[in-house]
Amino acid sequence: MPTTTVSATGDTGPGGDTTMGAATDGDTTEGDPGTTTGAVECPATHACVQVAPAGWSGPVAFETGDALATLTGCGGSFPDELLATGVDAAAPVADCDCTCNDGPLDCADVEVATCNPGSNSTLGSVASGCYSVPNNQFALSSGGEWTAGSALTGSCQGIANTTIDPVAFTGGVRACGGPAIADACVGDSECLPRPTAPFSGAVCIFAEGDIECPVGGDFTLRTVYYTDFEDTRACPTCACDTTEEYCDVAGNVSLFEVGACEIGSGVGLLTPDGMCRPMDFNGTPISTPGSFFTQAPTVPVDACDLAEGADVPQGELTQVDPITVCCLP
Repeated sequence: MPTTTVSATGDTGPGGDTTMGAATDGDTTEGDPGTTTGAVECPATHACVQVAPAGWSGPVAFETGDALATLTGCGGSFPDELLATGVDAAAPVADCDCTCNDGPLDCADVEVATCNPGSNSTLGSVASGCYSVPNNQFALSSGGEWTAGSALTGSCQGIANTTIDPVAFTGGVRACGGPAIADACVGDSECLPRPTAPFSGAVCIFAEGDIECPVGGDFTLRTVYYTDFEDTRACPTCACDTTEEYCDVAGNVSLFEVGACEIGSGVGLLTPDGMCRPMDFNGTPISTPGSFFTQAPTVPVDACDLAEGADVPQGELTQVDPITVCCLP
């Protein structure tokens, strides 16, 4: 994972008036130039700036912009690059498009069977047309039941069309350090070069963590940047479930008492859904079927449906490893 910076939060950014104060004589307050009490003079090109407290880096010339590549590079009075990274990482949630294809589904032959207690005896099966039961080999009592159906075979296939856009950075920061003139300022100040063009003029300190600016210090303008991210965005497996167990049969299944599917003493209709039902003709049970007729079974419309959560994006882009930047007002 690249070491980069994601979004910035905080009180006020370093982009305001963060230059050191104008040159005056004799005072050693923050932002002022030379002092007569130092061993050497702090020239007008420099200023006495409060040193960074323990745990903080700086003071530095601090630059921010739309992209790291567009920022002023370290050089001149601030040659040392102490921090350079992208900021404001952003990425949309994953696009987890998932559709179902019922092409692999098919229909078995239509099967007609008895529903004898404790057993199930098949009369026969046929893809379509008439099936004659040999010698009326099945005979049921008046309480007998029948079942018919064409089993739906195969499995539904998920077709994934997912997009997980890469993380993009919308800004950048750079911190450049420079040598101070020793013994030119008194107290907790040091004689630091004034960051002039092409630098923006911002003078700041920075430290790891999301923390407050040093209490009682001169660096009070606080901004938090995140120097890394964790990207767990993902799409689940594109999966589909079969919503039907049996195929459709137009006109249901006709059960005849005579062979060759001829209308004789009785005919009844079986719903091809695998359920057991009594069959009769005009109130008289059909107990010795001689044949049955069926249309060709077809795969039901919408036989496939998305598995639960199959198109729901997962994960997120999380900001980690913050740094706090505090600048002179």
